[in-house]
Amino acid sequence: MFPSPPTSPSELKAVLEAERAGAAFLVFRDGEGTQRIASLGPGDRFTLGRGSGNEVVLAWDPNASRVHAALERVGGVWTLVDHGLSRNGSWVNGERIAGRRRLLDGDVVRVGDTTLHFRAPDVDAGEATVPDTTGYVPPELTPMQRRVLVALARPAGPPPRPDRRPRTRRSPPSSSCRSTGSRRTSAPSSRSSAWRGSRRTRSASPSCARGSPPAPSPAARSS
Repeated sequence: MFPSPPTSPSELKAVLEAERAGAAFLVFRDGEGTQRIASLGPGDRFTLGRGSGNEVVLAWDPNASRVHAALERVGGVWTLVDHGLSRNGSWVNGERIAGRRRLLDGDVVRVGDTTLHFRAPDVDAGEATVPDTTGYVPPELTPMQRRVLVALARPAGPPPRPDRRPRTRRSPPSSSCRSTGSRRTSAPSSRSSAWRGSRRTRSASPSCARGSPPAPSPAARSS
């Protein structure tokens, strides 16, 4: 729920005095309904939570974490910071924050079940950022520019593999051909040239090259 306004002259007087001081402050009520004011000056960081070590102690709130959130001043601007320390989260104007959120004068902060009214009377309203009303629209890409960007963004494929032709396996020569070749190389040099020529002719015959048995010798044919 939103913090209730001052209900007595003393509470109103306390709020006016805090505004005249010029520093940012928080207005909230404790578990008994008593108005409390927490000044945020001097200093640049104030923690909020149920633990007694915080600058703003919310000991009566069971839904507030021991260290729930922090108020930090960055460049003269107050922000609410909640980087996941709290279990139930922190809220600004009914919206849950994640990380850091800038606070403006009059924002309502909720921590657990406690609602705090943020006041920053020393902030000049003229310092607010002016929204852009020029209606700037980025230029559209031409079809040629789009094609170039698509080509540049396309992932490079693997390099082309060279055209390799399958290797033809040759059948090994038969055992008879190998034996013929061995006998030819081991033949004594005293043999006649006619004998060597006839042996070379038989060893290089087509039948031996194709792996078939060698042709019979002249002596075998005569027998």
